[in-house]
Formats: sequence, structure tokens, C-alpha cells
Amino acid sequence: MIETKQTYKSAVNAKCQSNECQKALQQTACNAGGGWTDLLDENEYEITHLQFNSVAEGNGVEIQLVGNLKRYPAIQYETSMVVALWNQ
Repeated sequence: MIETKQTYKSAVNAKCQSNECQKALQQTACNAGGGWTDLLDENEYEITHLQFNSVAEGNGVEIQLVGNLKRYPAIQYETSMVVALWNQ
């Protein structure tokens, strides 16, 4: 299942420099307080494709996600987004 880390806005400086920003992505930050939240109910949805592609000479990541309803597999959903990697 796909989960996201709960992070409070004040936990990461939006104008951080490279080393400071990388701290938020290290294993110790994953285990710190805040917990994790499921993005999708694993009893309802099946993820069939999840892919990360580097774009813009490494300055961004395209995330592709495809899935369907478990009870009605013919109902499918596909989306993608590009995330800019700032403060590198």
C-alpha cells in the first residue's frame, strides 16, 4: 500500500539549503514522530503500476500511478504528476 509521512508545515524549512533539506528525507526522519497515513484503502484499491522517472535533467520526478477497484477491476484510474526537486 502507498503511505505518506505525516509532516507538520513547521517541521521543514521551505527555504532550506541542500544538507538541511536532505535531513527530512533520511531514515531517522522516517522513524520520527508524526506517524504514517495510508493514501489508499488496501481493501478497496489495487495498485497495478507505480513508477518514478527523472525529468528536467534530474530537477524533477514524474510519478505515474495506475490502479483499479478490487471489487470492480474494470474500473481503473491512472494519474501522473511532476514534482520539482528544489533545494538540491
